[in-house]
Amino acid sequence: MISWQLTNLEQEDYRKLKPVYSVWIIVNDIPRELQYSRHVFTLSGTNSRMEESRRYSRRKKAGFDAAVKKLNQEADLIHLCLVFLAEKFAQNIETDDSLIRYLQAVFVKKAGDPEYNPYAEYSKSIVKEADECMTIVGMFEKRGEKRGEKRGEDRLKTLFRYLKQQGREKDIDQIISSDNTQLLEKLYAEFNLKCEKN
Repeated sequence: MISWQLTNLEQEDYRKLKPVYSVWIIVNDIPRELQYSRHVFTLSGTNSRMEESRRYSRRKKAGFDAAVKKLNQEADLIHLCLVFLAEKFAQNIETDDSLIRYLQAVFVKKAGDPEYNPYAEYSKSIVKEADECMTIVGMFEKRGEKRGEKRGEDRLKTLFRYLKQQGREKDIDQIISSDNTQLLEKLYAEFNLKCEKN
């Protein structure tokens, strides 16, 4: 995103750069200790001549240090923030971080409820938009589930066709009547019917 801000590679363009923020909101599989927290990453560099620069003259060392400092300040254009929430909303979140409470309220569709959202009074106008956004997320999740179900159905149909061709109706009956997942997995392996992934 920083490179998109450059029209050409001249010194003036670098001065016009604006910081880029990448915020990742993570909800699933968060260790309990990190739930309802933010983790911000900062970039700083180490120059390969750092050790060598200790032997520079005072003037050369000052110039080197200034150049490295300037480079580190320019690296400060990139910001990464991981926001750790949780799959289920806990009313008594152990955090004073209002942003965390607000985002969690949005994710559980309680943005308009002051018990969950510290900004409920101010965010009434965006409650509908937040709910629509979460509906879109849910739509994509359902679409993914349907694709997975379709793939599973296709895999099962293929297995049944192979078993029928070999006259193994008993195996089909056993799978249907007893919901025998071990037999099913064994037969999938026998016919090399792997679970497809995107």
